[in-house]
Amino acid sequence: TMAAAFSVRSLLAAAPHRARCRARAPSRHHPQAMRLTRLAFLLLCAGLGDGRGLGDGRRMGQAASPRRALVPISLEAARLVLGPNPTREQLQYHWASFGSVFEKVSITWFGPLILAYLADGAIIGPIQATVAGTMAATYFVWGPAVAAYSRGSLLVTRSSSAALFFGQISAVEESVDDSNARILELVIDDGTPQVRFIIWAPWKSEYEAIDVGKPACLLVLRAGYGPFAKTNLVSECYLPGEGLYFGEYPDLNRQEFELLISSVAEEHPGIVLSDAGPDAGD
Repeated sequence: TMAAAFSVRSLLAAAPHRARCRARAPSRHHPQAMRLTRLAFLLLCAGLGDGRGLGDGRRMGQAASPRRALVPISLEAARLVLGPNPTREQLQYHWASFGSVFEKVSITWFGPLILAYLADGAIIGPIQATVAGTMAATYFVWGPAVAAYSRGSLLVTRSSSAALFFGQISAVEESVDDSNARILELVIDDGTPQVRFIIWAPWKSEYEAIDVGKPACLLVLRAGYGPFAKTNLVSECYLPGEGLYFGEYPDLNRQEFELLISSVAEEHPGIVLSDAGPDAGD
């Protein structure tokens, strides 16, 4: 320590002379003076420090490697997961509620009648009425397919990048909407405030198993680059510990999504898919 302090004093004592030399010949002596100043600072920290060097231990090699949260995937993999054809869960979504069934039945039955009335009044031609009437009569078939395509393959086409987000549930909030229906919201992040997603869904009894600390995975589509990038899609989330999907709309082809997660987890051992909740040790 004394030798280090002596070296530091010698170097600092020579600094005014070097400063005068730098004023006369800045291009030749300036880099050397900067190097000597850095060396003096390093020796001061090493000789007079408290044994921690330039770090505090936690930021050095003693800390565990950070968990990788966003894992980029190809757009082809995203297109396979979001597929052009509606899944069974998507068809159930479009036919499970009274409102969606009433909408499709109304268009299917009343659409052709209205178009026939317009054709009789010479408001539209017979060919247009026939084509539009056929589309209205078959709306219950192609309607869900168009909805699945608009939230799936079409968004992939308009996106520039795709990634899987592996995080954990940091908050579970329950509320009531205007129709007094129970709504559940999950806040999913990677343990830092930089990346956070909020997913909501109508309450179901199977969601009782959801708790803070559970690992979750979802698909994110982005369009654009840099500060002009925007998020096109944040899909429903998958809770691997419970084998449960959570979200307002079933975006994912679940079989393909689980295969994709398994392959990505094998390539990146740092990804956490096990239960990290308070009951993980039970």
